[in-house]
Amino acid sequence: MTRIIAIIAHSGLFFSRRIRVRGVVRWVWLLPVFAEALTVSDAWVSPRNPERALREETRYIVLHTTEAASSSALQKLQRRGEAHYLVDETGQVFRIVDRHRVAYHCGRSMWDGHTNLDRISIGIEVAGYHDRDIEDPQYHALAALLKKLRRIYSVPDHRVLTHSMVAYGAPNRWHSRDHRGRKRCGMQFARDDVRRRLGLRRRPLFDPDVRAGRLIQADAELAAALFPPSRSYPAGRGPHPAMPLVLGRDGKTPVSLAGSKWNRPCTLYFLTDGRLVGGDTLSEKDARKLPVDTRVWIGYRVGGMVTTKRPAFAISGPRWDAPDTFYLLPDETVIPGDLADERRIPDGTRVLMRAE
Repeated sequence: MTRIIAIIAHSGLFFSRRIRVRGVVRWVWLLPVFAEALTVSDAWVSPRNPERALREETRYIVLHTTEAASSSALQKLQRRGEAHYLVDETGQVFRIVDRHRVAYHCGRSMWDGHTNLDRISIGIEVAGYHDRDIEDPQYHALAALLKKLRRIYSVPDHRVLTHSMVAYGAPNRWHSRDHRGRKRCGMQFARDDVRRRLGLRRRPLFDPDVRAGRLIQADAELAAALFPPSRSYPAGRGPHPAMPLVLGRDGKTPVSLAGSKWNRPCTLYFLTDGRLVGGDTLSEKDARKLPVDTRVWIGYRVGGMVTTKRPAFAISGPRWDAPDTFYLLPDETVIPGDLADERRIPDGTRVLMRAE
């Protein structure tokens, strides 16, 4: 028995603790704690917290770097209520603003057409700098915090963003239009190796606002760091010529875009919440309520869904890589066929094909 316990202890399955019971010292074998419990300190809760409005939705989690030591950053964050949490250099997590309230952490911001992300996101500050790695205790604490928040609010991996992804600048003497490239805050959290350590398996593949033409890219170096061009699905430099029509731009409606075909089965509407519906399922009232940025395919059908046993080629044949074949990825990204790598199209991707 002693030999068995020794082997188990050596393997790391148990650990021992010496305790005193009625004056006698005994060794007690206990199961290890594989995952540290997340503790959050209220020592730096902002006085602004009670006056902040409740968020109606939590769509994103935005990661920041303080660009300063936590000793000074905490004072500023507390005074202004500029984050929900801060993770200091030792891995201690501090609550600044209650997670269900608005914290002013993003400022001028946009992602996938959504603006003022403070209203729909949680902001986490990490003590450190955008061009340096964080400490191991910070990785452990941030991973635990992210796991908890993503579970509570059902935030998928690709909606865990960096401040550098969402911040944008107004026109100025160098850039004539609203533009990306205003901040590098938290940019290291876009790296695949960093995200893996935080328990994040997926990341945004490109900048949806630059691709849709809402913003221009003013910092090529930052864009390459956030969306490496070597990825299977290139970031792109503006709207793809074969991308679908979009509702809400310049007063566009289903009727103005699709004419008499607006309510036909071969007109497909891809809503901003990820739903894909056919025109024949919509009433006139439903059509009028379709959200801005709904994408519209006219003359299309759903070819099928990619699985391990049914790759894209099996669904759409030789037109799998045609520019007018589209892949709707599980993370709601839309990829034209000529930008796709068939070997890396994930299971659950829906394939849209021309209705012959």
